[in-house]
Amino acid sequence: MNYKGLALIALMIATLCFMDRPGAATAADYKLQPSLTLSQEYNDNIFLSRTDRRDDYITGITPGLRFTLNDPVLFADVAGAYTQRIYAKNTKQSDNPFSLNAITRLQVLKDTLYLEVSDVYKRVSLDTSRDYAQESSFVNQTDSNTFTVHPYFILRPSSLLTLTTGYKFIDIWYKDAASIPKRDHVGYLQAQYEVMSNLLFNGNYTVTREEASTYNFWRHEATAGPKYVYAQDSYISFAFGNTWVDYDNGSSQSNLFLSGGLVHAFDTLLVMLTAQQKFEDNPSSTPRRINAYALNLQKIFPRTVLTGGIYLNKNYRTDVDRLDTQTYGARAGLKYELTPLMTAGCDVMLERIERRLGLESKTKRFLISLPLTYALTQKISMTANYSFTNLSTPETTTDNYHNNRFVVSAVAAF
Repeated sequence: MNYKGLALIALMIATLCFMDRPGAATAADYKLQPSLTLSQEYNDNIFLSRTDRRDDYITGITPGLRFTLNDPVLFADVAGAYTQRIYAKNTKQSDNPFSLNAITRLQVLKDTLYLEVSDVYKRVSLDTSRDYAQESSFVNQTDSNTFTVHPYFILRPSSLLTLTTGYKFIDIWYKDAASIPKRDHVGYLQAQYEVMSNLLFNGNYTVTREEASTYNFWRHEATAGPKYVYAQDSYISFAFGNTWVDYDNGSSQSNLFLSGGLVHAFDTLLVMLTAQQKFEDNPSSTPRRINAYALNLQKIFPRTVLTGGIYLNKNYRTDVDRLDTQTYGARAGLKYELTPLMTAGCDVMLERIERRLGLESKTKRFLISLPLTYALTQKISMTANYSFTNLSTPETTTDNYHNNRFVVSAVAAF
């Protein structure tokens, strides 16, 4: 079932009731901000094809609206946009995406009971091994809607112990007919104990019931570990955990994992090392578990910001408990302030995607982006961006192509 807009309706009703109270909110508490984006793009390979290369000029018109309300009792942030794309050579029809990111949080009992409702409508990649949105506005993608109702308690039995417990109802829908919608019921308990002012001990337990047309399962996850803040903006944390997955068809898995992070802030250098296990929603009929490892650096100069990092992602199919794809690579970025109103940048990514299940293949992917941004006024900015993508896969004919895109856009926030 598509729940698009339910969060927005619930938000508006709650907001109207709240704002009707005498003295409930002043003009400074809420803001309604329309925006308009105009863009012109040249793309020399619309369908990301090796042989059938078609180019086109694309005009984009994107009106948007954002509503924010910030109050101790009721918080809301709703942003929606609709894009009308016009292809000069008619290479693509009906490419008019809609996006919505809405969240509202109501404090039912002061500092104790909260109700959070959110709705996210966006385009997502159909490929679980990589994000096609980095390369195209529509190829191998589908619309997705995620509707969440989340009541939760924050309890403080003592000044050193904080307990958070709640329930999440999550409904996920995909427009693509071959994709698998699903529904999650999630219960959780989180505990945080302050051993010392700079040492915390965290424990988490989560149980998930996921229901889909092709599978149903129970998933239990337990983690525990400390977080130690050893300097300003610097800390180390780790947690040992285990995940148990039991499918209704009888199959089950148990996986032990270690997650954690190290963040160290020098005067102008930030070092971040992370390891985590996560479960990501995707349109396929096979739930995924991802073990992700990354090292990221950020160096700040007076007018320049340099970023860089390496990463490794292991993507497992939980129905068979086998490694499906392994992705590793490196990325680097540069942002330079030419003038107080103009910035130039360069972002580069080089990665390798190794597919282990089914037809084995190894894809090399290279992306580069060169943005230039100029602020005409405080509310109007212009951006010119050139991007190049190149993929090479010796084992197959599909993932072998290159693509050039040049986009000029103007954004006005009223």
